[in-house]
This record gives sequence, structure tokens and C-alpha cells, in this order.
Amino acid sequence: VLHMWDLPDFGSLDVGNAKALGQHDSELLLSYLTVPYMRIPLVLTFFSQHDRIHALQSPGLRDVLDGCVFEPGNFLPRHHAGSDITDVPSSEPHLLATAHGLLLN
Repeated sequence: VLHMWDLPDFGSLDVGNAKALGQHDSELLLSYLTVPYMRIPLVLTFFSQHDRIHALQSPGLRDVLDGCVFEPGNFLPRHHAGSDITDVPSSEPHLLATAHGLLLN
């Protein structure tokens, strides 16, 4: 994201020649997508803004939102559900997962 000159605008909207996202908003959204655990609240907050909700007319942005919200993430088997992480960085990275997906975590 930092080294790109032209960021994607995710297509045009139904209103004139308006692009779905400008360069600033596109950079912001792409930056949010790189944050693993905070991705869902950041992207939902991004699209909840009054001036950005209309950008969801773009099928590409709807796909990005869908993929972000319903991403399953790493699966945590039931027999590890009660295990606690005791050290940071974790010596058991398989515990950094969820049994129900990131949305319900």
C-alpha cells in the first residue's frame, strides 16, 4: 500500500462519473485490511460513515466487506477450547484461533 502510486478506486458509481472511493479512502481501506484482529470493526466503521455508505453500490467493495466480515480465520479444535495462552509471544501459536470464526470471537 505504501509503495503504490495509483490505488484501486473499485469502479464507478451510478451517479455521473463518480468513483466508488478516492485515493485517500482507498488507502485507508487497504490499510485496514492488513490489520488481522481489528479488521472487522475498522472496516465496518469505515463503511458506516455517511459519505462512504454509498460506495457499497460497487460489487467489488461489497465483496471486500463480505470477505472481511465472514472470514473464518484459524480454526480452534474443541479439545483446545479451554487452553490459556501463558506467554507472549506464544509458544503455542495454534491457540491463536477461534472455533466460531472471527465475527463471533
